[in-house]
Amino acid sequence: MIMWWVGLVGCGAPPRCETADVPLASVGAEVLRCDEARVAPRYVVRLSGRALQAGDEEIALDAVRERFLGDPAGTRAWLAQLAAAGARLEGPLGLEGAAARSHAVWEAAQGTGAIDAGDGALWNLQGRTLSVWVRDDEEQLALTESDIEGLIRYASLCREAQGAEPLRVSIGDRTALYQMAVEAFRGGERSQQVAMTAFGVYWPEVRARWDEASYEDQQAWLAAAPLPPPMSATSLGYAEAVLTGDWRAHAVSLHQAIGPLSLGWGEPSFVGEGTVASAPRTPRAAGVQLGGP
Repeated sequence: MIMWWVGLVGCGAPPRCETADVPLASVGAEVLRCDEARVAPRYVVRLSGRALQAGDEEIALDAVRERFLGDPAGTRAWLAQLAAAGARLEGPLGLEGAAARSHAVWEAAQGTGAIDAGDGALWNLQGRTLSVWVRDDEEQLALTESDIEGLIRYASLCREAQGAEPLRVSIGDRTALYQMAVEAFRGGERSQQVAMTAFGVYWPEVRARWDEASYEDQQAWLAAAPLPPPMSATSLGYAEAVLTGDWRAHAVSLHQAIGPLSLGWGEPSFVGEGTVASAPRTPRAAGVQLGGP
């Protein structure tokens, strides 16, 4: 009788998760709620640093549902592992957090992460969302599309902070900038590679904290960051000057000026209730030079 019931539940379109407590799948007395299953797509979002495309959450939930119908206990254990992996990404801050996340992306690209090739449609969704452009197998780090977009956004913020217009980058220019970022990551030392992953995944908080920062903190960052002259080049020229610069100095100066920054800021936390909050800022002592050695 149970096997017959499972077969019926597995047929047709899965229930829509309009509220968190909607049952997504049932096997006998075992019921999987939508909020429990959403751990999987939430983990993909946390790891990739970007929102899912339309329809992607449904693909992820359907994959979790099918897995649960075949193995309820195993699926619950796997979801707990995903939640624990997401919580580990929330812990470290700043460049340490960027390094931990970049390593987790490398593991995902290698097929040894929390979601692997055996997860079928969810594995494919993760790969498409991550969009890894280059990885360093010796350092076990990877650079994703959201990382490169973060570098371009950062370059635009630099130009705006210097009083110039935001960058205007064409599709052709963006292709060149992506290749430039790939080469910089491929040819850089570990500290450079980690620094290049310390912008995109933090970008919502970077933008919010920059807008909230005091004039003094903004000016301290402008003085410490290795910025090119704002008006001496076209948008492409300015972006090229930033992308070929000292990314460790850029990352350290920004994170010291407005950090520490938290991965997943403002999103539902994998640890307990609520959302990932901004880490408390440590007041900068007078006379401290930003930028590090």
